Amino acid sequence: MYSAIKSGGRKLYQLARAGLEIEREAREITINSIECLFFNANSIILDIDCSKGTYIRTLAEDFAEQIGNLGTVGFLLRTRSGIFSLQETCRIEDVCKDFTKYLLPADTAVKHLPALMLTQNQARRFCQGVKTTIENEHEGIVRLYSPDGDFTGIGMSDRQMIKPHKVFNQGV
Repeated sequence: MYSAIKSGGRKLYQLARAGLEIEREAREITINSIECLFFNANSIILDIDCSKGTYIRTLAEDFAEQIGNLGTVGFLLRTRSGIFSLQETCRIEDVCKDFTKYLLPADTAVKHLPALMLTQNQARRFCQGVKTTIENEHEGIVRLYSPDGDFTGIGMSDRQMIKPHKVFNQGV
């Protein structure tokens, strides 16, 4: 119940804080690995590699229920999210001193998506939020670039048209 998933237009955590609990649909997730790092009568420390959409607190409750007990998460540390890992993080104090050293290109998080180069006219239309004709071999979400190589955003492709999804309007 304490998630940002919406039901009836309201986030579940809002309903939970109002004292309501509703039936939630099961979600398909993938657990790639679970490693037990520590175990005693009162505590267990797990290293879990899982897909997005996995609620670790719910998983902990399910584990506890399976052994006929109650359980709660006392500490949760996300060591990786997508391509970003804990080893690549920095201290907030360092960022405050000179944030420019830590800036990443806007398209860093979407490098896994197919890339398409737009013409100047297509880039202008895309940046204005207009569906744009562009024949390509990709279907689904794509990342888009202006003729100058500037990242302009991500869009939905049906191989004939690109519909803007997230636009980085850089004065194209």
